[in-house]
Amino acid sequence: MPTYSKHEISEAFKLYDLEGNVTRVVRILGYPTKATLYLWLRQRNPKSSQVIPTLTTNGDRSISNYYLNRKTVSAETKIEAIKRCFNDGEDVRQVAEEMGVSRQSIHNWRRIVEKNGLVALMNRDKQKIIDKNLTENDSNNNVKLKELEQVQNEVKSLKLEIDILKEALNLLKKDKGIDFLKLTNREKVMLINALDSFYSIKELLTYLNLSKSSYHYQIKAIRKPSKYNEIQTLIKQYFIDNRSIYGYRRIKILLEKDGVILSEKVIRRLMKEMDCIPLYTKKRKKYSSYQGEITPAPDNILQRDFSASKPNQKWITDITEFPLSYEKVYLSTIVDCFDGKIIAWHSDTTPNADLANKSLLKACASLEDNDNVIIHSDRGGHYRWTEWIRITEINKLTRSMSKKGCTGDNAACEGVFGRIKNECFYGIDFKQLSSIEFMAYLNEYLNWFNEFRIKTKFRCSINQNRKNLGY
Repeated sequence: MPTYSKHEISEAFKLYDLEGNVTRVVRILGYPTKATLYLWLRQRNPKSSQVIPTLTTNGDRSISNYYLNRKTVSAETKIEAIKRCFNDGEDVRQVAEEMGVSRQSIHNWRRIVEKNGLVALMNRDKQKIIDKNLTENDSNNNVKLKELEQVQNEVKSLKLEIDILKEALNLLKKDKGIDFLKLTNREKVMLINALDSFYSIKELLTYLNLSKSSYHYQIKAIRKPSKYNEIQTLIKQYFIDNRSIYGYRRIKILLEKDGVILSEKVIRRLMKEMDCIPLYTKKRKKYSSYQGEITPAPDNILQRDFSASKPNQKWITDITEFPLSYEKVYLSTIVDCFDGKIIAWHSDTTPNADLANKSLLKACASLEDNDNVIIHSDRGGHYRWTEWIRITEINKLTRSMSKKGCTGDNAACEGVFGRIKNECFYGIDFKQLSSIEFMAYLNEYLNWFNEFRIKTKFRCSINQNRKNLGY
């Protein structure tokens, strides 16, 4: 057996105090064995219940002699171990090492509780002492009975706390470490209804700090049919019919068209109760088409002024990508600054010059003879090729470009792409669709975007607003 200097032993202690784990100490230092380190720790603190594996003559671990001077574990310690491992979700190995017990013991205690209740965890010796004392004189019996009653109440209180915590996690979907006093009265009543077959109503009310009158009030309110039942059905239908992307503001507009007047707060609450929550995802990295200074760039005429007094006055354009599982689809759009209408678009699996040119040609087909349009883009190569320039000259379009590296100069178009992806791309599985099918789906959405999607500024769709204005 190797010998170790005082310095080596001291370094092992320092590292153990820092790490708190025998295995990691041995792994880092390369010495000593686990059994030796456990022995050193016992010698340093003889009163500790630290686990000390011993070795047989052939060098194998001895399970029967796994603990040295093992001490009796109190019922409170057992309950704490069960709660940490099976309610709080802590690692059994770590809890066992910290508390100086075996993992098997913790699993055994859990089985005992499940079969016979928490009281069964009380040490046999303590049970014998209580039983013996109960047979002695009356004065001693009263004292022991009070002690027993106190222990039983503490155990029952712990079990009640554990059960309430379980129901809060499962029923209310609350996080661990929840403060029960911060629950709403309705949530407290839901917990009581879930546990009233195991505990008395009085116990639950006391623990949750809920008055009897409040409890009965909430019971009546829960049983009473909601006055919003028909409206909730309507909201659900509006949400589904509009691709499950409408938030409470657009739902409010639709309800008002049907003569239903509700506050945004109420609509938001009703949508939350029905799980009608639109999906929003963080913006992904933007596709860049920049290929260097191919041709001279025109001036930035817009200067981030994306307002327009009439249609076909200012157009903005850009290209974005939709990464599918098998390939990418690219979308080129022409957006009118007057109302955000996507007046033309083209999609393809290749981000070539035709992608931008075809969308521009479609947009130019809607022009009148007297229209004088400014077309603004970033400095991507698609907008600097000869064919793009030729199309703009033929249709008498005035070119405008963002400054190099200034994405904010084309922010309005980026905003349109963000709305498109939030509403019809992020959070949706397209594995079953081919690229052609996806482009058909995208085309359908963009038509809906112009024709039916409510724009809160207008309280109607973009096309409907143009009709109302006479365009």
